[in-house]
Amino acid sequence: MILYNLINNNLSRIIKNITIKKYFHKMFLYQEDEKMDLNNKNLMNICMALDNNIIYQTLVSMTSALENNKNNILSYNLLLSNDFNKENIHIFESLKGNYSVIINYYIIPKIFDNFRAWTHGTHCHYYKIIIPFLFPHLERILYLDSDTLIFKDLSKMYNSNFNHNFILGSQAHDKYIMKRFNIKLKVLVNAGVILFNIKKIRK
Repeated sequence: MILYNLINNNLSRIIKNITIKKYFHKMFLYQEDEKMDLNNKNLMNICMALDNNIIYQTLVSMTSALENNKNNILSYNLLLSNDFNKENIHIFESLKGNYSVIINYYIIPKIFDNFRAWTHGTHCHYYKIIIPFLFPHLERILYLDSDTLIFKDLSKMYNSNFNHNFILGSQAHDKYIMKRFNIKLKVLVNAGVILFNIKKIRK
C-alpha cells in the first residue's frame, strides 16, 4: 500500500522531470554489453540496484546465481546510484573471467532524492519503480536485492506463468512492518525477489 501510494503520488512527477520518457533506456545506459538473443530460451534477465556501499554484497549474490545456473545465460542489468564510483565497475567485469555472463550498467539520476531514505541512506530500493520504462524491449525481468543468495536453478521461477498478474513474489509475514506502517493486509510481498511482468505493466 505504501509503495502504491508512492507511485501514485510521485511517479507522474518523476516522469515529468524526465521529459523524454520514451528513451529511458538510452538516457540511463552507461555501459552496454554484447547484444543478447532475446529468443534464447535459456536467457534470464535479472535486475539489481546498488550504490557504493553494497558492491561486494552484490558481487556475492551474482556469483551465487552464476554458480547455480550454469545451463542458463544470465543477463544482469545493474542500476547504479548517481554517485556510484565508476572505477568499481571492473569488480563486476571480473566475473567474465569465470562465467559466461552479460552485464549492462545504468546510472540512475537523483530522481528519488525527495523520497524517504532507508538503512544506510540509500534510495536504491526505489529504482524498481522505473524498471518497466528502462527495459522496453523485455517482457519480464527478475529483480533481486543485493543481499540475495541463489542456491538453485532460477529458470522454473523465471518462466512462471503470470496469470495476468503484474508481479510474482513470495509472501512475507513481517508483523513489525505491518504494525509500524498500519498495514491492514494479511500478508505482504517480499520486495527483495520480484518477477516483473513488465510488458503488462507498460500496457
